[in-house]
Amino acid sequence: MKRCISLVIAVFILAAVFSVPAVDAAFENVPSIFIGDGEWYKDAIQPLITRGEHDYVPIDVFDMFDYVSVTVPKTDNILIHNTVSGEYISILFGNRSAAVNGTIVSSMGTFMENGTYYVDAAVVTEAVGLKFESQLFDDGEKAVRISDDDAEYSLFDLIAMFLSVSAPDSDETLPETEDEPTFEDTVSQKKIYILCSQSNSGVNKPLFSANEILQNYGLSYTMFIYDPSRVEDVIRASTQGEYGVYISYYGDKTVTEAVDSVNEHTKKITHKETHITLDVYGDDAPHGYYVVEADFTVNGVLSAKYVYGQITEYFETHDSCTLYLEDCWNSEQMIILLAGLDENKIITQNLAGSR
Repeated sequence: MKRCISLVIAVFILAAVFSVPAVDAAFENVPSIFIGDGEWYKDAIQPLITRGEHDYVPIDVFDMFDYVSVTVPKTDNILIHNTVSGEYISILFGNRSAAVNGTIVSSMGTFMENGTYYVDAAVVTEAVGLKFESQLFDDGEKAVRISDDDAEYSLFDLIAMFLSVSAPDSDETLPETEDEPTFEDTVSQKKIYILCSQSNSGVNKPLFSANEILQNYGLSYTMFIYDPSRVEDVIRASTQGEYGVYISYYGDKTVTEAVDSVNEHTKKITHKETHITLDVYGDDAPHGYYVVEADFTVNGVLSAKYVYGQITEYFETHDSCTLYLEDCWNSEQMIILLAGLDENKIITQNLAGSR
């Protein structure tokens, strides 16, 4: 399971050494959502929402399990799929209905809060073969947990670890502990060259545009243009320093002629040429261009944390990599993750490729 856990070793030691107060005390220290044996890392901005007798969680929490895929193929459809067991739930957001493993559910609790899809936690958890627990506190607040068979602690144990504990007696000392060295603590500065494409527009505009999210978070990236008539996109790509061009359909033209045409039209706006293109042509690559092939890709299937785990392993023997972000919410998760990294250890960069 993708462990997005901020429980440090010292917390577990405290829980073991001292008595634990009742679970209805100091609730303000307790996350509202637990995933497995850790807390939901976005709990501060995407917490549990309870309406009536139903508990709702962001759809992102289900992506914390390696084998659960969460996709939004259309703006009004959500698919959450257990890729191991085959269990799934397909939610038609506009109609508030769902298909659960072949059975139609006419009334499905779901809504959007601050741009985030929320779903009925108990219904979705059961649909995809996970476990759901909840704990109601005396003040009316609540904590829930979604887990699988890998969980080692009970929900009560996890809550207790976050509650206030008494200070130790003067003759009690805690064993000294050292934080486990993280990947960012043990390597010299690494470079991630982020790649993305110009997003579709109009009715086909994606819900999660990688280049727009990258721009919002201030990360450096290289954008590949296929439609130079959309001047704003071309300018955004050019302001990053280097940009690329590509074409997926070139009709009667050769691939080189088609890519050259995009390059020429783009040049009228940027006043410079590019000689880089994406690896989308198979064996029919355009002449005179450097074809960029991504080392890693984030898409609607592979989650950010899974891909980042692969990158950290790759960095054990390499100093840089290329990372392609498709227009999907998994890419948003990767961008949030990258934006929080120590820039002295890992930086995101724009490709050097234009001439």
